This record gives sequence, C-alpha cells and structure tokens, in this order.
Amino acid sequence: MKTPRVVVRDDALPDAKTLQSKLYHIYRDKSVSEDLNRARAEPHEALPKLVQDAYTLLGADWRETAKDWAEAGHHSPPVMLTVCNRTETAARIENYFNQGDAHWPELQAPNKTLRDGFRLQRLVFQAARKGFAGMNHGFKGSEDLLAAQLVRIVEEFIDSDVLEIPSLFHSDPLRRRILIALNIDLIVQHLMRGVYEQNRTSLTPIFDEENPIGSTAQMRTWYTTKPNFPAQKSHISHLVGDSSWEGHAANVFEQSDDVLAYAKNDHLGFQIQYLWSGSRRRYIPDFLVKFTSGKFLALEIKGTDSPQNKAKRDALAEWVEAVNSVGGFGVWSWNVAFEPSQIHDIVAKHS
Repeated sequence: MKTPRVVVRDDALPDAKTLQSKLYHIYRDKSVSEDLNRARAEPHEALPKLVQDAYTLLGADWRETAKDWAEAGHHSPPVMLTVCNRTETAARIENYFNQGDAHWPELQAPNKTLRDGFRLQRLVFQAARKGFAGMNHGFKGSEDLLAAQLVRIVEEFIDSDVLEIPSLFHSDPLRRRILIALNIDLIVQHLMRGVYEQNRTSLTPIFDEENPIGSTAQMRTWYTTKPNFPAQKSHISHLVGDSSWEGHAANVFEQSDDVLAYAKNDHLGFQIQYLWSGSRRRYIPDFLVKFTSGKFLALEIKGTDSPQNKAKRDALAEWVEAVNSVGGFGVWSWNVAFEPSQIHDIVAKHS
C-alpha cells in the first residue's frame, strides 16, 4: 500500500502570510521551482537545500516506521516513493541517495534505489484497468478485485520467460523496461484475449436500446462528390466507390446468381466494437451480402494485414457467433478478401 506523506514540519520560520511551513508547498518556493525545472540539469548536481531538508525529515519518519514494522514482525521495510516533475529531477534524486549525500545512512543504499520501475507498474495498472473496462460486461463480482487480478497476471507474464525480448534489449534492464512500457497495451490486449476465452461460457449479443435491429430500409438520402454508380441488387440506389476493389466486389455481386442482395456498409450504422491499445474502437465491415440460400455474409476488403486488423476480425467472428447463437437473424458468416481475385471464391464458399 502507498501512504502519501507531505512534509509540513521544520525548524525554520513559517511563511509570514500563511503561517505555513516552507515545505508545505515546496514547489512554490522560487529557488526550488527554478532549480528543478531546468531542462538540462546533470544528475550529479546537488538538490536544492530545501528539498534536501525535506528528505531529511521524511527519512526520519521512514526510520521510525521501519523500526515499528520490524518490531511488529514485518519482513519488508517501508518504501519511500518520489514522483518527479522531470526525468532530470529523478536522476538527481537517484544520485542524491546513491552517492551518499542523504543525511541518514540507511537511505544511502544504491542496491535498494529504483528509478523508473514504478512508472512501468503504473502503466501496467492503467492498461489492465482499460482492458477490464472493455470486457467487464461479461464478468461478475468486485471490479477492484478483478482489476487487481489482471494486474497480477500482466506482471507475472512480464516477469516470465514466455515474453520474448530481442537480445539487444534483453541484456539491459532499463531498455527492457522501456520496450515493455512502449508495448504494454499490446501485452495486456494479448492476455485479455486469453482471459476472456478461458472464462466465457457463451456469447450473447448486446442490442442497441434505441435501435436494436437495423435495416437498409432505414437508409436516409445523403450526398457525396465521390464516384458512384447505380446498384441493381442493393436496397440502396447507388454504391460509392471508395476504391477500385469495392467496385470490383460490387460487380461480382451483381453478376453472381448466388447473391440475392448486397449493401455497402456506408451510413448504415452497422458497426462492431473491439478493443485495441486499451481503448474501445469501432469496426465497420465493407459489405453485407445476402445469398439466395438465405445465408448472410459480412465481407471485409483489405490490401494489407496488420495486428489491428486481426483484432477487428476476432471481434467480427465473435459477433457472428453471438448472432447465430441467439437465432432469429438467419445464418451469418464472415470473411476477408486480401486480393480482388479472392472475392469470387469467397462468394462461392459462403453461398
């Protein structure tokens, strides 16, 4: 547990106007704020005298707390945590303890001084919180307990041998932490997928309360300057060609005897939510196709693939599974075309 402490006592004269200790708002002291806000301060530069006095008083409290904990049988001592305004300030404070400038001998402990480590812990906690927020509708129980469990899973994964780190970064602890911090959202998302798959028993669609069932009949007139052409098998009069691939796909649908109707998913409001980089995103498949057999297809057209596109496909696959499991909306399937030539085969496969 982290217990915030603010230094509010010293043996100097208090502020004449507020009667508060100089340490109460230490950054308001001009000598402190100007010194600690310098962009190019070197790690070996001494801290302002007022800051050193504050650490001396906090150190006295730390020593008393450590003594009380030891007498109570605690195996671990308390930790003094400092949140800095700049990385330069953090380096100077680290040097203050590591180089023996600290007043109390117990605090002159380079092997027990850690800089940047808690920043990674904070990123892990924030990413796990966002991951939980994206999937908490499928879980019951205490939010705090579940979030804490997710943090523990992420930390265990980071410390394990499962996470592969390039050799250049693996040998340097600081570089390794930086690399993990830059990719923490991807790590959490990877783990959340496993947690979700291990804990779910079924998929249930969540309907929009205001418009639970959409239809192409709800399409309103809208105008565009983009190239477009009339559509015969679509409930929507014209198809806007955002790319030549989409025009090719529409031509395949128009000529196929297996396609009863289709619609480009533009201004329809048909979207699927998915989690990416710790936040909820919207995914809009390119086409909705209805076959003469009564089956339906959600088709995406992509020129290149990426991890984010895979996350979209996973969300689309879950949506199809949920809709098929609840029934009443026909049999749905999904697919992705990475080349124009694949569209014919996809239509034949799903029809």
